[in-house]
Amino acid sequence: MNAVTIPASSFRVPQEARDALNQREAVTVVAHKRSQYVLLHPDDYAVVSPILERHRAGRPIPVDRLMTEDDFAIIREESLDAPDAGILEAWGS
Repeated sequence: MNAVTIPASSFRVPQEARDALNQREAVTVVAHKRSQYVLLHPDDYAVVSPILERHRAGRPIPVDRLMTEDDFAIIREESLDAPDAGILEAWGS
């Protein structure tokens, strides 16, 4: 996914926002009580940019790209505890 690159000297980012980004938190820029932009840490952007690219192209997003190994472990554990009910069953209803 292509991104527009601008020099830091052309863009003012308050210290509070820089601190949040360094902590890997998203920063929402609000204007007139509405979210206008969201800033992400570059490493987080690298994770989501392929998903955004697929979405913009109108292609489906495989669920395995949205879930982590922890998510899959929870689903496996849930299905062992109650094979007839649980997360997967709830998704089907």
